[in-house]
Amino acid sequence: MKNNYPFALQDVEPALEEFLFNAPTPDEGITVLLKNPHLITSFIEEIFDDLIQDADHDGDNLLKDFYRSRRQLLHTVRLNLSNNDIILLHTAKQLAKQVLIENDFKEIFSNILKWLQAPTLETRVQILQKTPELLTDKTEAFFMLLIERANTSGELISVKILRSINQIFRMLRLDLNHKTDNIEDIKKAIKLSLDKTDFSIFTEGYQFVYFLA
Repeated sequence: MKNNYPFALQDVEPALEEFLFNAPTPDEGITVLLKNPHLITSFIEEIFDDLIQDADHDGDNLLKDFYRSRRQLLHTVRLNLSNNDIILLHTAKQLAKQVLIENDFKEIFSNILKWLQAPTLETRVQILQKTPELLTDKTEAFFMLLIERANTSGELISVKILRSINQIFRMLRLDLNHKTDNIEDIKKAIKLSLDKTDFSIFTEGYQFVYFLA
């Protein structure tokens, strides 16, 4: 296995163990991957290649087949997610660490996380239809609160990232104008908002820039 790791192995070990041993079904495995986007990388696939080779060397066909099935699931998820999707998953994971969320914003905060964590365009459409509150000024007010806190703390990169996410939802509000009955219109608005977002900002100064290789 190569030694120039893009991140500390001990940082991914708990999530990797969960993916291997605590997710017996493919659906549960996918859930683990989406909650731990640092696993959705070619580097982790290389780890599986090594595990498969070791099992083959030891003549353990059951373990080799197990590692192969897990690697295939990881590979399938990675192929079906764009770099932008993976960045949004990382962003949701970072946002989830926020602890000082006022009661008035807790529900919309939860819905924003669900939207960012959604693995498909169809899921994002469904979330907007079920939670049209995301297309109101309350979303803007929530992000302004987080941006003010980040500014006060001198976290300039966080400020840029939060502004970009806010801009995504702002474009959705303008394009849809609270209308969520037409699925194709929602899909078009989501694609446009993501296409216009400068995702390079999300990797500036952050370790997960390596995950985009």
